[in-house]
Amino acid sequence: MEGNRFEGVATGPVIQARDVTLRLPATVPAGLGGVRARGAEFVGRTAVLAEVLALIDPRDGGAGVVRVSAVAGMGGVGKTELAVQAAHAATELGWFPGGVLMIDLHGYDPRQRLDEARALASLLRALGVPDEHIPPGDDEKERLYRTVLGAYAERGRPVLVVLDNAAPATPVDRLLPGRGPVLVTSRHALAELPGRLLDLDVLDDDDGVELLRRLITLRRGPADTRVADHPGDARRIAGFCGGLPLALEIVAALLAARPAKPLAELAEELAAEHTRLSTLEYRRRAVRAAFDLSYRALPDGQRRLFRLLAVNRGPRVSTAAATVLAGTDERSTRRDLEELAEAHLIEPWTTPGWWRMHDLVRLYAAETAGAHRAEDGAAGAWDRLLDHYLTTTEKALAHVNPLAADDPGAQGFASRTEAFAWLDAELPNLSAAAFAASARKPSFALLLTLNLARYLERRRLLAEWEALAVLARDTAERVGDRHHEAVATTSVGLVLDATGRSAEAVAAFRRSAELARANGDDLGERTALSNLGGALQRIGRVDEAIGVCRETVRLCRAAADRQGHALALGNLGAALDEAGRTDEAVAVHRKAAELHGRIGDRHGAGAALSNLGVALGKIGRHAEAVRACEEAVAACRETGDRYREGIVLGNLALALRGTGDEAAAVRRYVEAVEALHDSGELSAEAVARFEWGRTLIAAGNRDEALTVLPRAAALHREAGNRHGEASALHALGLGLVDAGRLPDACAALARAADGFAGIDEESRALAASALEMTRKLAALERLDGDAAG
Repeated sequence: MEGNRFEGVATGPVIQARDVTLRLPATVPAGLGGVRARGAEFVGRTAVLAEVLALIDPRDGGAGVVRVSAVAGMGGVGKTELAVQAAHAATELGWFPGGVLMIDLHGYDPRQRLDEARALASLLRALGVPDEHIPPGDDEKERLYRTVLGAYAERGRPVLVVLDNAAPATPVDRLLPGRGPVLVTSRHALAELPGRLLDLDVLDDDDGVELLRRLITLRRGPADTRVADHPGDARRIAGFCGGLPLALEIVAALLAARPAKPLAELAEELAAEHTRLSTLEYRRRAVRAAFDLSYRALPDGQRRLFRLLAVNRGPRVSTAAATVLAGTDERSTRRDLEELAEAHLIEPWTTPGWWRMHDLVRLYAAETAGAHRAEDGAAGAWDRLLDHYLTTTEKALAHVNPLAADDPGAQGFASRTEAFAWLDAELPNLSAAAFAASARKPSFALLLTLNLARYLERRRLLAEWEALAVLARDTAERVGDRHHEAVATTSVGLVLDATGRSAEAVAAFRRSAELARANGDDLGERTALSNLGGALQRIGRVDEAIGVCRETVRLCRAAADRQGHALALGNLGAALDEAGRTDEAVAVHRKAAELHGRIGDRHGAGAALSNLGVALGKIGRHAEAVRACEEAVAACRETGDRYREGIVLGNLALALRGTGDEAAAVRRYVEAVEALHDSGELSAEAVARFEWGRTLIAAGNRDEALTVLPRAAALHREAGNRHGEASALHALGLGLVDAGRLPDACAALARAADGFAGIDEESRALAASALEMTRKLAALERLDGDAAG
């Protein structure tokens, strides 16, 4: 200090009863207060980086107050890198001419964790305060720290403070500056801080692959093209890493160190769940170590719950299921789950009351739980969880099969909507539990999988249904349970029939009938035979189908099995209709509908009434067909079966067309498409859209039809139905001809002809003929245009 002139920034607090004037540099010096270089590869964070910069922008008012931005996320997700990127970007923008003061608080590492005194002393040194002027008391350190930062700000050289790796126990409030922006990172959501909370998520698969490519290129140069050459393997690796940047960085290091290693080989190594965390290690870096720090910071009760969550084999867990696992009350379990979420070891799922773990965290939890199984009571927790899943499933299914209970609401779920919502959310867990239990608890696996069949059919979850039905059949066969083997084999046959493999279904139903007969299970035999009749009709063996159905009707009547009788009549009516004996089919379908109605089976009544409507339409009794289908729609809506509702609405539209009411038919097709779209049935939705388009053309609404038919063709293509796609394209081409769009028409008709080739020569010839005619019209149109020119 020369006279009254300062070089740099000076402060003059009273310390140890004497005035001390400190001469500080113009900017924060390098060292602890410096910021490391930003990572060369920073992917998928553009939006969140912009958000952070907007929050720390010093031009955004509030100059006299402290503005905290706290970034939280799981270990290894890239919080520190985001803070570093933000600090560099803010500096380049000239926002903080005093520099950036960044400190790693090591909040989760007990060996390096900084307490308040050490943190403040480090910050003061980074600010240029000599050791001899750092006061001994924490309060004095805190005052001096804020005074120095305030002095920088007053001289027009504000400093950005970045408090990295803070934990809940870290006294962050004592480290905040007196004013201006401050950026905090933590594995916990530090909601007690006075500022904005930001959660940093993992990368999506595309960004994960891009990060992997950039990291390998950085280390090996552009000559290493393994990611570009094998994008499928790269995507698998990114998926196994769960989008966690730390895991991807370790993988990139492994691949860079082993340039001859194929990506496919590493992907196979990562596919093994029991060794995946060990694979994700390189030198001193490991995903497991990052998770260790978060886990060890938990209190004992939360550690136990975290370990027990791995007992659940599915991708998510409800608060109710977690309570069952913990063996405690729901209130305390919910509190522990919320704190685990604050620690970013779990996260809330999209549906309130459910939670999910990142895949790598789940593997870590399972690995950690291994050494504590006896202490945690894991075996008992597993038994309690299976019992919870089975009993709650049975309560929910009371709404799927109303005949199973007089008052479904009294079973535990107030409404069908609530019951289906629970089943929808828990299905991945129920499925995982069934597969996990099949070896040691086969009775649970059999009961659960067979109970779920009706729900899976109603939801049209055919792949899941087939997997569980096959599991049940194979489990029953393995343990010698012939009764459940017969029931499961019928379930396998039903899903085969539902997926268009009716010939295979016939064999399954025959096997099931044989097993049931050998077991003395008359009900099981009648059920198998009834379904056998339906499958035989669908593969064209109509006379045989009629014989089997008549025998089944006789057996059901003799056993006073009214529900089986009604179902058998439905299959008999369909076989008679297929045989051209439609008048007989009408009488049988009407009787089936009446019988379903008498026993209170609205779902069965809806199916029977729909079949009745179709048969009535075939013999020209269109008004009666409309009434039958309208009753069927009402029944489907009562039972909440969107798939069946969509099918019946299509039948109703067809009946309305028979009456000549094309406009009403169009409205019903719109409703049918909506219902089938909701059910997820691509093939059925494609058919409904095709018929909707054709009806629009018949109703004189060509322009709208030209928007509907392309989507019908696309859905048929997605469902793998070449004939359906070609039919939609054929109709589209003819509509385009009528609209005068001849080049577009030629393109559609050419694709239609190609689609029919080899599967329907008659239709191919029609499309080819229309194409030839359209090409001639287009040529004439060009000639007319040339002549006019």
